[in-house]
Amino acid sequence: MTIIESRFQKAKKDYICDACDSLCDYLFESEITGFTIAEYRAIVRAKRNRFMIKKGQEYLRQANVCGGDFMVFRAIPEIHDICLKYDIYQDVC
Repeated sequence: MTIIESRFQKAKKDYICDACDSLCDYLFESEITGFTIAEYRAIVRAKRNRFMIKKGQEYLRQANVCGGDFMVFRAIPEIHDICLKYDIYQDVC
């Protein structure tokens, strides 16, 4: 996967958080422990919003090319950091 652009911006509408999808899939398949209190709080906040990026919330937006296909990745920054820390993301390409 090639990242073309990566930036933080405010949501103009509600979006699905792609990092939350990866985190939920990972938590469903394994029993990970050892989250910090701050990480648990970030996960609970995301769950309260139904794992959505809400209008007006700052989020990470990446434009990617994967196998010749263009994709946009959107994530809540705290959840994205958790996914990176625990190596949760699966290879898409």
